[in-house]
Amino acid sequence: HAHVFIQEVPLFASNAFWWEFFLALMTGFWESLFFFSWIMVVVQEKFNKWSILNQVLVVAFIFLAFHIPNTILRFDPSIVVSELVLLFFFALGQALLFARSRNVYALMISQAIWGMLLLIHSR
Repeated sequence: HAHVFIQEVPLFASNAFWWEFFLALMTGFWESLFFFSWIMVVVQEKFNKWSILNQVLVVAFIFLAFHIPNTILRFDPSIVVSELVLLFFFALGQALLFARSRNVYALMISQAIWGMLLLIHSR
């Protein structure tokens, strides 16, 4: 008969963690408003005869274009391409989620969680 002990994860007890999570939520909120509530809606209105796949691809590439400078400045050159590929697929997923649900809050929360996972993983 084994005993299981569950210990508190110090990460969640840290004020720094919650501050980073707050910043991740704010980033998710503003990026969701800009890229999906505005750019994606404009793309869908202007190119309404395009397939949803083409619309989503355009938005994902716009998202990627905005993130290229920060990625180049922030990461080692040896991993910039892989980071950009990861960002592209993230944007693609966010655009598909928005196209299906039209819910900015879902995007905001998923982006905040994604950002925190990357932050925790990269430390």
